[in-house]
Amino acid sequence: MPSAMHSPLGRFRQHGRRHIAAIVVLASSMLIMASPFFLMDARAQLAWTAASLVSGASRPCRGRGGILPRRAGGQLDVFQWLQGLGSWGRRSELKGKFLNLIDKSNYGIVPFSAADKEGFDSLVEELSGLSPTPEPARSPLFSGEWKLLWTTEQELLFSIEKGLFGLACTGSTQSIDAASGTLENRILFEEDSYLRVGSSLAPDEADGTRFNFKFSSCSLKWKNFEVPLPPVGAGWGELVYLDEDLRIQRDSRGAILVASKM
Repeated sequence: MPSAMHSPLGRFRQHGRRHIAAIVVLASSMLIMASPFFLMDARAQLAWTAASLVSGASRPCRGRGGILPRRAGGQLDVFQWLQGLGSWGRRSELKGKFLNLIDKSNYGIVPFSAADKEGFDSLVEELSGLSPTPEPARSPLFSGEWKLLWTTEQELLFSIEKGLFGLACTGSTQSIDAASGTLENRILFEEDSYLRVGSSLAPDEADGTRFNFKFSSCSLKWKNFEVPLPPVGAGWGELVYLDEDLRIQRDSRGAILVASKM
């Protein structure tokens, strides 16, 4: 006579929860992946997680922020994982709305309508609460090559709108190396011209969302002529939101800057 473990009821007790969990993960993934801003590596993680649930594989699953949540004994905590997955989906949705909104503003030169300004403030506030990076000023995600998407910094907007002695602005970029403590801002113009400002950079000792900077060099290049300028200025920046490809930042003067990883 078959044992209870090998009976249909026993097999369901043994495997049923795992199968149900896999179905839940797959169904949720179909909803989340409907967003065009959902990241590809998250899709791969979904496929692996579903497979590991069905097969009982014990290989660690990595997600954003480290190892995916597991209970004592190494069992994947599906419901906690799904909660985090829901946050990814919500962030993706908000980022899509946010990027579409600022795209209409031409770097910030075109003012928002009252309704768009209210929407912008609301999106920044909600994204700030969903930022996936703790202590972003100390995170390696802060380092890298960034390009400006939008700002309220008036000097920067003036250069973007007016150009440089007849040369149109072609964009603005940043190079950040937190490990070496350097930051370089560049406003780019036609014919390989630019305004370049170098700074020292250090995370704030008391606040993991803030970094301090001090200008250390400045140069202006117009066509084939380049002249040094005196570097004057210091301040701090606060990383309101930071992930692998988007950064929202406020500075000590109250200006807001939005940048994307290059």
